[in-house]
Amino acid sequence: MDLESMTVDELINSPNKRAMGKYQIIPNTLKMLKTELELTGNEKFDRNLQDSLFKHLAYKRGYNEYKSGDITAEEFAYNLSKEWAALPKNSSNESYYEGRLGNTALIGWDNTLELIKNLF
Repeated sequence: MDLESMTVDELINSPNKRAMGKYQIIPNTLKMLKTELELTGNEKFDRNLQDSLFKHLAYKRGYNEYKSGDITAEEFAYNLSKEWAALPKNSSNESYYEGRLGNTALIGWDNTLELIKNLF
């Protein structure tokens, strides 16, 4: 079944516990987001919802602080690496979760910093 046609609750309760969607959100994170954003669970996991969930997670990890200059791009990138295992935690190019459950960074540090500059 196409992820975008499934509801939040269907994905949370799915036996598949892998990261899913455009931003590779894991079911436990989706469950937390459901509570934080007061979702009913009946929302479709469509592109708009996925984008909203991504933004919420980025703001939680310090987007406003980065934009205001309270933290550096490097600090923000490190914070994001705690949310997304595919991002490197620093110039070592290793994931914050390197080696845990097969996790590894899938993008380089310099590319991560460049992406952060154009985030929203």
